[in-house]
Amino acid sequence: MNRNSRAVRLVAAVAGAWLLCSASASAALIRSYDFDGDLTDSLGNGADMVASGGSLATAGRYSFDANQGLRLTGAFSDPATYAIEIKFQFTTNAPFWKKIVDYQDLAADAGVYVRSSSLTFAGSGTHIGPNGVPANTEFVAVITRDGDTGLVSGYVDDVLQWSFADGGSVAVAGGNILNFFVDDNGGAEAVAGSVDYIRIYDRADLTVADVPEPAALAVLGFGLAALGFARRRRGA
Repeated sequence: MNRNSRAVRLVAAVAGAWLLCSASASAALIRSYDFDGDLTDSLGNGADMVASGGSLATAGRYSFDANQGLRLTGAFSDPATYAIEIKFQFTTNAPFWKKIVDYQDLAADAGVYVRSSSLTFAGSGTHIGPNGVPANTEFVAVITRDGDTGLVSGYVDDVLQWSFADGGSVAVAGGNILNFFVDDNGGAEAVAGSVDYIRIYDRADLTVADVPEPAALAVLGFGLAALGFARRRRGA
């Protein structure tokens, strides 16, 4: 077998594996708020966020004081099935309860919090994560809900914190509206902080990415380079 044939087979194998991984992925990013000077969806799919105070003065971030935050209408393509990914930090661990995501347009306590320093869901029982979230430390929180099973799960930096069956649809956004960092109780359970991005996906399964992993792209690039080298050698 000549070098060109080996290179072609290598590229074909890598491309096949890449396509297989891509085909198995199903969660699609549908909204991405990056706060690069504005509150728009960088994908151009969704409505703008609406801020209740706060500032975009820091490049690529939205900063907020206690009970300032963001409101999003038309948040999901399906309010029962989604994933929310938020990269943010709070400036302090006080008060004890600090709201992150509100589902009922500030009409109920139910939602996602940092309780002391743990990611917590309150409203369909109280589900408290085991991993601490220190103040002034940025982390990624992911909240997912599967509409077929009603299973709601919370993650901190890719580590599962809790899962529960949401039989009462407490984690389904009423009116398809989400509020971030704003408390329903007059500000008693809110704190200052800043957020790097908020992303919303149309499915709960974020364990398989919808784009090739960097390593897969690197191997594919190596294969293409090998093919080019083989062709140059053959033409030499």
